[in-house]
Amino acid sequence: MAIKTEGYIFAEPKFKFDVSGYVAVTALGVSVYDNRWELAAHEVGSDLKLGARFPINYIEGQDFKASLDDVKSEVPNIDPAAMIDQVIGAAV
Repeated sequence: MAIKTEGYIFAEPKFKFDVSGYVAVTALGVSVYDNRWELAAHEVGSDLKLGARFPINYIEGQDFKASLDDVKSEVPNIDPAAMIDQVIGAAV
Protein backbone atom coordinates (compact mmCIF):
# COMPACT_ATOMS: atom_id res chain seq x y z
CA MET A 1 0.00 0.00 0.00
CA ALA A 2 1.27 3.47 -0.90
CA ILE A 3 -0.09 6.86 0.12
CA LYS A 4 0.84 9.99 -1.76
CA THR A 5 -0.73 13.29 -0.73
CA GLU A 6 0.11 16.86 0.22
CA GLY A 7 -0.08 18.58 3.59
CA TYR A 8 -0.88 22.25 3.86
CA ILE A 9 -0.83 24.66 6.77
CA PHE A 10 -1.59 28.36 6.64
CA ALA A 11 -2.41 31.44 8.67
CA GLU A 12 -4.10 34.70 7.74
CA PRO A 13 -2.54 37.45 9.84
CA LYS A 14 -4.34 40.73 10.43
CA PHE A 15 -2.88 44.04 11.49
CA LYS A 16 -4.94 46.17 13.87
CA PHE A 17 -4.32 49.89 14.09
CA ASP A 18 -6.05 51.86 16.83
CA VAL A 19 -6.13 55.18 18.61
CA SER A 20 -6.75 54.87 22.33
CA GLY A 21 -7.07 57.18 25.29
CA TYR A 22 -6.00 56.38 28.82
CA VAL A 23 -6.57 58.17 32.14
CA ALA A 24 -5.08 57.22 35.48
CA VAL A 25 -5.68 59.21 38.67
CA THR A 26 -3.56 58.49 41.71
CA ALA A 27 -3.83 60.19 45.11
CA LEU A 28 -1.31 59.58 47.88
CA GLY A 29 0.00 56.50 46.06
CA VAL A 30 -3.46 54.92 45.70
CA SER A 31 -5.14 54.45 42.33
CA VAL A 32 -8.43 56.36 42.41
CA TYR A 33 -9.53 56.11 38.77
CA ASP A 34 -8.21 54.11 35.84
CA ASN A 35 -9.87 53.87 32.41
CA ARG A 36 -8.98 53.20 28.76
CA TRP A 37 -11.03 54.11 25.67
CA GLU A 38 -10.62 52.86 22.12
CA LEU A 39 -11.39 55.93 20.02
CA ALA A 40 -10.88 54.39 16.59
CA ALA A 41 -9.68 51.06 15.20
CA HIS A 42 -9.21 49.43 11.82
CA GLU A 43 -8.04 45.95 10.80
CA VAL A 44 -6.11 45.30 7.59
CA GLY A 45 -4.89 42.12 5.99
CA SER A 46 -7.67 39.56 5.89
CA ASP A 47 -6.57 38.53 2.38
CA LEU A 48 -2.94 37.92 3.39
CA LYS A 49 -2.22 34.18 3.48
CA LEU A 50 1.03 32.80 4.87
CA GLY A 51 1.51 29.08 4.50
CA ALA A 52 3.56 26.01 3.70
CA ARG A 53 2.93 22.96 1.52
CA PHE A 54 4.74 19.67 1.95
CA PRO A 55 4.45 16.27 0.27
CA ILE A 56 3.46 13.23 2.29
CA ASN A 57 4.64 9.97 0.75
CA TYR A 58 4.34 6.66 2.57
CA ILE A 59 5.00 3.18 1.29
CA GLU A 60 4.05 0.30 3.55
CA GLY A 61 7.04 -1.49 4.98
CA GLN A 62 9.43 1.44 4.38
CA ASP A 63 10.55 4.19 6.72
CA PHE A 64 8.68 7.47 6.48
CA LYS A 65 11.05 10.05 5.00
CA ALA A 66 10.50 13.80 5.28
CA SER A 67 12.83 16.58 4.22
CA LEU A 68 12.71 20.33 4.77
CA ASP A 69 13.93 20.69 1.19
CA ASP A 70 10.49 19.51 0.03
CA VAL A 71 8.60 22.25 1.91
CA LYS A 72 7.28 25.05 -0.31
CA SER A 73 6.44 28.28 1.48
CA GLU A 74 3.73 30.74 0.47
CA VAL A 75 4.38 34.32 1.49
CA PRO A 76 1.92 37.16 0.83
CA ASN A 77 2.93 40.26 -1.07
CA ILE A 78 2.65 43.01 1.56
CA ASP A 79 2.46 46.56 0.28
CA PRO A 80 2.94 48.89 3.28
CA ALA A 81 1.86 51.97 1.32
CA ALA A 82 -1.43 50.31 0.32
CA MET A 83 -2.05 49.26 3.92
CA ILE A 84 -1.55 52.83 5.13
CA ASP A 85 -3.90 54.07 2.42
CA GLN A 86 -6.56 51.57 3.63
CA VAL A 87 -6.19 52.71 7.23
CA ILE A 88 -6.37 56.40 6.30
CA GLY A 89 -9.29 55.75 3.94
CA ALA A 90 -11.22 54.00 6.70
CA ALA A 91 -10.55 56.80 9.17
CA VAL A 92 -11.88 59.52 6.86
